[in-house]
Amino acid sequence: MIKQILASLQKQIADRRAYNRALAEIDALSARELADLRADPIDMRRQVYQAIYGGQRA
Repeated sequence: MIKQILASLQKQIADRRAYNRALAEIDALSARELADLRADPIDMRRQVYQAIYGGQRA
């Protein structure tokens, strides 16, 4: 039981780190780069959330 709790916590921490890393990359993009990609930062954030957390809202 404790192993399951620790594994769950480790996964949550890893997911949060991946999410924060991806958001930092999005935030680092310039307006020019976003325009070149034809990307909306809000939509990109939503896609990252869905990719990492499986589309579930906390």
